[in-house]
Amino acid sequence: MFHWFREHRRQKLTRATFPSSWEEIVRRNVAHYSMLEDTERSHLRALIQVFIAEKNWEGAGGLELDDEIRVTISAQACLLILALPHNYYQNVQSIIVYPSTVVPPQRKQGFFDNTIAPVEIEQPILGQAFLQGPVIIVWDAALHGGRHPELGYNVIYHEFAHKLDMLDGAADGTPPLRNRAEYRNWVLICSREYQRLRHDTAMGKKSFLKAYGATSEAEFFAVATEQFFDQPRLMIEQAPDLYRVLQEYYRQNPSERVGTIMKPVKRKVIADYKSPYPESIKFEKGEQVRIGEKFHEDSDWENWYWCEGQHGKKAWVPIQYIDIDGGKSTINTPYDARELTIRKGEILETFEEVNGFTMAINSKGIKGWAPLKNLVPVIE
Repeated sequence: MFHWFREHRRQKLTRATFPSSWEEIVRRNVAHYSMLEDTERSHLRALIQVFIAEKNWEGAGGLELDDEIRVTISAQACLLILALPHNYYQNVQSIIVYPSTVVPPQRKQGFFDNTIAPVEIEQPILGQAFLQGPVIIVWDAALHGGRHPELGYNVIYHEFAHKLDMLDGAADGTPPLRNRAEYRNWVLICSREYQRLRHDTAMGKKSFLKAYGATSEAEFFAVATEQFFDQPRLMIEQAPDLYRVLQEYYRQNPSERVGTIMKPVKRKVIADYKSPYPESIKFEKGEQVRIGEKFHEDSDWENWYWCEGQHGKKAWVPIQYIDIDGGKSTINTPYDARELTIRKGEILETFEEVNGFTMAINSKGIKGWAPLKNLVPVIE
């Protein structure tokens, strides 16, 4: 009876229209969303509607929860189960969100604890998943990871990979798989790559996976999941067998998404913006630049740096376009710093999204950056 009621409620939720404001939040804060096929985006929206409704959301550390927080976290968590048989993370009842890095309260020592052992000092965290408990998420890390997959750090993927791992009652780095053959292959490949990471970490050798993955098998799976979704081509290059077993588990192939040309998204201007840089200011790939101050006047526009290139040209450049090696800073992708002047009611075709801006083309065919907060998607 309860099962019927739950499924009926879920069907009712997914039949409801996905709010246009939620659509804009996902497009703005979850870079992977624009890489999905139309059917995948539709399925992800349905997952988000149920996930938000069924979980208990709690703000902590003075954070007041709103739709942007719930939708952004939900979209990233549900991307992991997009192609999996699932029950909406049935082992997650509550999601606790802090505004920024948090130090969890120190556990009180129990009567039977070994008093000779040193007391474990709690460290600042960006997220935490409990076997029989909630998921803790730090909001600024969740937002940054969703907007910047190229960095390979995503606290949502990490913590919800832990919860997938825990579905069989243990946090051991092996989530529930389909059959014995899949288990054998998983153990063979993941054990080998885990030991390789441990060895590289012990020797001080840099790996394509974060060193934190060498902590335990459970952390290895969570770290590998971040890499699988955010930097799939690097994983294919460095550990093709690991990519293959994760692809078989998640039933997704992120490398194909990254390789596709992003489809333009029509957006309507809801507020005027006058460009301070209406002319083309181009930086070539391989061009060395001098990095100056970081832009700090608007929190929606993170990680833009004032750069000076050849022939005295100066402009704001997103950090993703710069390779920094010691004291040398080099442009890694052809970049044009032109910003568009846009008027309320104007329709733009938009493409790449970086640090609160999107590359856009106006009705005159002029291409330049436009601030995302001044735009909303056109729902057709």
